[in-house]
Amino acid sequence: MVKQKPRVCFGLTLYNNAKYLPEAIESLLSQTYSDFSLVAVDDCSSDGTEEIMRQYIARDKRIRYFRNETRMGMIATWRTAFYKAYEFRPDYFAWASDHDRWHADWLKYHVHTLNEYTEVVLAYPQTVPISADGTRLPLEQPEPTDTYGLSKLDHLYQVCRHTRGFGNMIYGLFKVEPLLKAGVFRYLTLPDRLAIIEISAYGPIKHISQELWYRRYFDVPSYVDTLDAQGGRLFGPSPVPFHAQFPFIAHTVSLALSLSLWPPDKDYSNFSTGLLMALLYWEAHKEKYIQKELERLREILAEKPGQTVNWSQSPQNVQHEGIHTATREIGVVTQSLLEQHNIALGHFSEVHNVLTLATMLFHYSNALGLDDITRQAGVKQKWPSPTNPSLWVRARRRLRLALSKLISHYS
Repeated sequence: MVKQKPRVCFGLTLYNNAKYLPEAIESLLSQTYSDFSLVAVDDCSSDGTEEIMRQYIARDKRIRYFRNETRMGMIATWRTAFYKAYEFRPDYFAWASDHDRWHADWLKYHVHTLNEYTEVVLAYPQTVPISADGTRLPLEQPEPTDTYGLSKLDHLYQVCRHTRGFGNMIYGLFKVEPLLKAGVFRYLTLPDRLAIIEISAYGPIKHISQELWYRRYFDVPSYVDTLDAQGGRLFGPSPVPFHAQFPFIAHTVSLALSLSLWPPDKDYSNFSTGLLMALLYWEAHKEKYIQKELERLREILAEKPGQTVNWSQSPQNVQHEGIHTATREIGVVTQSLLEQHNIALGHFSEVHNVLTLATMLFHYSNALGLDDITRQAGVKQKWPSPTNPSLWVRARRRLRLALSKLISHYS
């Protein structure tokens, strides 16, 4: 009989990998730490995956199997896996794939690490790259990110600026409550990267030096190829939303919104931290990625004022004049605050760019598709109305507080 509250839940996502599924699931069920449940979510596989899972359900009562009625894509399936697992109210959660392999002591090491280092919100192991046939690949692995014991500023600096390897880290073991606050897996391009960055606002990350996870590579695409291919995988048959064209801008804005300006349950404990993280992330990726994204965004916004922009499949169109009014307003507010403090902010020099983009979201969250961030996470949260005059009063107050905290804590 399955326990009502297992200590750990795996969220196993499935899509047309029946060839490798038995090896993957056997390695999970063979864990030496056995106090776990396994929630499997099938995104409409057509290759025998369901039959395999039915066989395993009959063998092991720890398994629960769900199948999407229609194909949803990676983000929705990963989110479903988490929220189905969350019904057990576990302490720890890990996503699992249908084609990789786990060492028998994977869970034992990870639970021990999170139990011993109580501040840590995510533990992950050394990754072993393997080929389709299971042989080890000579691929260079990124330097591990381990922020346990660092100062808060060094911790945030490491996470926001050194993001290689986050695709491995997303398969680590998470503390459930911080992951829930971090939005689980947002409807954005490169959602694994943002999830790691955002959960780090709630505590450090710990690397386990043992080789405990075997990641199967069917090919080794370039980073640009990965970005180009993500649309169909992430969003399934649904139209790729407009903001997916600007992943690094969207990440920056999401950090500012979800951690600082509109956090879950109105918990403003990470108010200054969120802005700092957004600015560090912006600064780290400005030259290589964000400048190009801004150029594309400006091309769209460069049409004559009064004309509407086609924001892809969004439910409403956006007027350019409204955007320009909003960005001018936030620019004036920010510049005034900077002049009043009369302090050189170093990495915070891009604050007005970040807040300009955040303002666009305040007014046009539906059009950008990012209102799903909180609504689909199950968080009771209401976006402010763009016609509400008190919005700017609240924004000024929050910005003033944020900048004073940034200066006192990090200058």
